[in-house]
Amino acid sequence: MIMQKVVGLFSGGLNAASTLSVIVVVIYGANLAINGDISSGDLTSFILYSLSVESSISGLSGLYTVVIKAAGASRRVFQLLDRVSSMPNDQDGEVELDDVWFSYPSRPNQTVLKGITMKLQPGSKVALVGPSGGGKWKYHKTFVGERGIRLSGGQKQRIAIARALLTDPKILLLDEATSALVAESEYLVQDAMDSIMKGRTVLVIAHRLSTVKTANTVAGVSDDQIAESGSHNELLDKNGVYTALVRRQLHTTKTEI
Repeated sequence: MIMQKVVGLFSGGLNAASTLSVIVVVIYGANLAINGDISSGDLTSFILYSLSVESSISGLSGLYTVVIKAAGASRRVFQLLDRVSSMPNDQDGEVELDDVWFSYPSRPNQTVLKGITMKLQPGSKVALVGPSGGGKWKYHKTFVGERGIRLSGGQKQRIAIARALLTDPKILLLDEATSALVAESEYLVQDAMDSIMKGRTVLVIAHRLSTVKTANTVAGVSDDQIAESGSHNELLDKNGVYTALVRRQLHTTKTEI
């Protein structure tokens, strides 16, 4: 309210001053013309010049209004820039889930995560695998939805990977990061990501064997729970959820060939 009054007084003062200057020029110039000190053409020129100056001065009031609004808006911007994030910046890359249970507020009686306990050591790569609907995606929720309607699925995934790596994070959450890529593109992207992932804590959610077999630990998810965990070879020896997924994938590959 005070700012509006200041802007109003400033604009009104400028308009009054510019109008008064034109009146002074007309009166004084007319007096000089009557006395023969200047010609009528000179008087006309001075009046036109004064009108030009008057319009320029009036424009200053609009500029002042814009500057005042920008100053008010920039104050809020600087407040946001000065805010300190509640997330610590010196993470060591360790992630731990200790007996995590979860259900949506709209369906409190339906538990979608049941007693999840796992630990990701700094610099390690852990993969979550399991059948569709097994509950893998509930471990990670993205805040930014996919856009770019004219982009293919593979293009969107490559852009999303690039954006994730741009901030040089210590912890990476990858949910089916290469599922839309063709085999050749997936190989190139996966090869580059394997080198970039070194020294980072990585949680991979995927179906494809090529994506998860290089993980330090593979956790097999079934019925919203971690049914088994271990390395790729260790889980194959157990002949459980992971082994079944691998067999189905290899069978599909042979059929396609």
